[in-house]
Amino acid sequence: MNANQIDVARSTSLRDFVDRTMDLVNANFMYWHSINYEPDYFDLFDNGFWLAQMLVTCEFNGQPCTYRDFYYFPDTTYGNCYRFNGGESTSNQTARHSYVARDTIMSSKSGNQNGLRLELYSGSLLTQHFYTYKVGFRVIIHNQSTAPFPDEDGIDIPVGKQTNIAVTRSFIDRLPAPFSDCIDTLDERMSTRNEIYQIMYQKIQQKTLFKYQQNYCMKVCTSLFIISKCHCMSYAYYYMNITPQSVPGCRSIIQLDCVKAADIEFANGDGIVDCYAKCPLECSTQNFDLNVRQADYPPQWYANGFKLYSRNNITYHPGRPVYVDQEPLPYSGPTYSLIKTQTSFLNIFYKTLQYSVLSSKPASTLDVLIATIGGNIGLFSGA
Repeated sequence: MNANQIDVARSTSLRDFVDRTMDLVNANFMYWHSINYEPDYFDLFDNGFWLAQMLVTCEFNGQPCTYRDFYYFPDTTYGNCYRFNGGESTSNQTARHSYVARDTIMSSKSGNQNGLRLELYSGSLLTQHFYTYKVGFRVIIHNQSTAPFPDEDGIDIPVGKQTNIAVTRSFIDRLPAPFSDCIDTLDERMSTRNEIYQIMYQKIQQKTLFKYQQNYCMKVCTSLFIISKCHCMSYAYYYMNITPQSVPGCRSIIQLDCVKAADIEFANGDGIVDCYAKCPLECSTQNFDLNVRQADYPPQWYANGFKLYSRNNITYHPGRPVYVDQEPLPYSGPTYSLIKTQTSFLNIFYKTLQYSVLSSKPASTLDVLIATIGGNIGLFSGA
């Protein structure tokens, strides 16, 4: 930061200072990770906040769960992210992530006692809360077959609150060509149309992408636009692995400023129009409508009871943490004021198990069209 002359005095606002600081930090973390900086030591997972430290209590459908029931995936903006009920295989995880592979589990009842209930610790005020202007958690609710995008799809959960998210589902089925330009299946023939489809088709073949997503398509298109302007790859798209290895990452402050300017140009010019033309909607989508309500959390007596509980022991090895099942350590618990500023209660459940389906149907089918033409020909011939 000093080398790049980034400080509060030189920034237009405190928010601008935070944004530029985190852009620089994130880009350098991604760079060190991408070149295997200090092999066997530097890793984003190790240097981030672990779910084992974050998860106070967990319950799904009335049954207890632990951090091992969550699938780990990294994100450039939010660091270590964790997905529950992702239906992932342990082949995509390392032993340190300790994910328990399982089939997709379902909730068969509605109501706030029959979903996913989490108590979460947001970290130390002087470490995890440093260089940020918000405190809390980013939560995404999405279908297992779609790639999660925290920036666009997520909602912020504050500390000191119980956040109840009541979920209802809706399905939209659109008719493909010639009725609309939506994409049903991205196959090899379609992949020859442009570079974006080629990249997405490769991801589907590699099983890192399950199906065509407009949001994913727009990300690829935006990344290619930034490369054309700045001649480097924005690390915001690093984990999508959509650019050639020969393209370097945008790491210097000059490059990061170029990325920001390119983003603005893209959003306000012809770039985004061109991308929407290349990235139509999916023919079939599943939407989650969220009804969010909050209450104060926790009351004084509940906070006092925290000392009755314990935290899992974490044994440290040089450079890498390893979770070890041992007798839990006594957890004395922080003060009430710290609990109010560092913890959240999250409750996600179905508001109703009913769902709505919106389907498109042709106004006239081929056989009806032929019958109508034939009828008219008969009418006029008779006349």
